[in-house]
Amino acid sequence: MNILIVTANPKQENHTKQIAETYKGEKEKLGDEVRVMNLYSDEYLIPYMFCDKHRDEGSNAQIEKMHTEISWANEIVVVHPVWWGLMPAAMKNWMDEVFGPHFAYQYDKGGKEIKMLTGKTAKVFATAGSNAPYFRLPIVKLFTPLHLIWKYALFGFCGIKLIDFQVRDQMNLNNSCPPEGCFEAFLEDVKSSAKHTQ
Repeated sequence: MNILIVTANPKQENHTKQIAETYKGEKEKLGDEVRVMNLYSDEYLIPYMFCDKHRDEGSNAQIEKMHTEISWANEIVVVHPVWWGLMPAAMKNWMDEVFGPHFAYQYDKGGKEIKMLTGKTAKVFATAGSNAPYFRLPIVKLFTPLHLIWKYALFGFCGIKLIDFQVRDQMNLNNSCPPEGCFEAFLEDVKSSAKHTQ
């Protein structure tokens, strides 16, 4: 499989990076090819959109490169911190700029959307610094804005099937939410997810 891991965290050392490296390592053990796209790196950081300066579709080499990476991938793995209940602004900007019409979707003559990225799967791994128990409740977490955006508003709209969504909270509480070793346990969940494609 071709795996594209997309991360968004401006810190040099962070949970996002550790999760991405853990998933990458497990997938490479299975013989999969893995690429990592860090949205805060100079290579991938996209200037924020202004309506009077919006790029013409396909005119930006940086966007075209990201389209190529997404097209190449069988699986897209998104890893990010949770800031105010959602993904960081750099990742939202990536969604706005990269998943545009004629690449991710288009409309037929009747106005119905045509999903253009079908056949791909996605996974989301995120960490929250504060106590956010709603991400731990089995049914409740499916109705959080973060889950709804990833599953339906972005991936689902483009035809990508979200097959795993995991958020671990309390990461700023001395790095170890109850029980002891919370982040290490989360990394074990990430490893387990890497072994499953559906």
